[in-house]
Amino acid sequence: MGRLLPILLCFTPAACLLDFDRAGPQGGTAGSGATQGAGGGGGEPAGGGGGEAPCDGECISLPDGFSSVVRLTTDECEAVAEGGLDDVAVSAPEAVCACSCVVPDDLCRSVRPASDTTCTVNGSAILAAPGPACTTLTAPAKGLGFVIGGQPTATCDSDEKKADKPPFTLNETTRACPVEASCGGADLSCLPAGAGTYCLLADTATECPAELVPHQLNPLSSYFDDRDCECACNGVDGNVGCGTPTVVFYESTDCSGQGFSGFTAVNCATPTSFSFSSFVFTRSVSGSCAPATHVTSGGVAPPKSGLLLCCRA
Repeated sequence: MGRLLPILLCFTPAACLLDFDRAGPQGGTAGSGATQGAGGGGGEPAGGGGGEAPCDGECISLPDGFSSVVRLTTDECEAVAEGGLDDVAVSAPEAVCACSCVVPDDLCRSVRPASDTTCTVNGSAILAAPGPACTTLTAPAKGLGFVIGGQPTATCDSDEKKADKPPFTLNETTRACPVEASCGGADLSCLPAGAGTYCLLADTATECPAELVPHQLNPLSSYFDDRDCECACNGVDGNVGCGTPTVVFYESTDCSGQGFSGFTAVNCATPTSFSFSSFVFTRSVSGSCAPATHVTSGGVAPPKSGLLLCCRA
């Protein structure tokens, strides 16, 4: 039996080497001790490293751009990567709408500068929707008339609050698990037998060797999620209240210096002692809108490119 041992070792699976770079295993020659378990002096038999099981397939030198050999499974393992394989289906609920319809801001902030203190002689065109920041006039004015009030036929605006996106799940999660089998050499990796189950995991490679089939593993975080919801708003429901506008007038053109506030009438504000060149206008809006029509859109899709796996056919 002692004479037969070297012959039997030559036929162990780990001694059959698949070399993608065609350079020979570790550049060694038979009998030199560089090939694993080939009968040379001082060589360690294949499968003799660290208590790992011997390789039951082919021992290979990984091509450039590949990091490891992995086993694909849907079972739990200490995976090096996991996600959806190729175009696996996704369960993604629709976006949850958060937007609503509000009374348009500009219904209560149109004003008209006037050249007189009774706001009867227009000094310039209506200034639509001046905000709470400083508004500068093209020419000094004596009064500020308000064009305000309810406009039931106006259309409400969406407040554009972002929709909530419920978590989505993969119908099947594939895990890439390390292959724990020894080829007895630090530069060799075990590619066990099993079609579609064992693959090379790429790190920089973008194509597979000719004898292997490409697959794409997509981590959950890489999926494209454009689910959304918009509010389709209808008309204003009932009258709009604008409250009592507040205006602070300034002789300067940039709302600097001493400001003056006061009203001579609800719809006409005048600084009685000077012409003004700028003002700050604030007001409150009240009213209601017809219920919004929510329109959902979008979905969840896999990315165009993910982790490249090159697997046995």
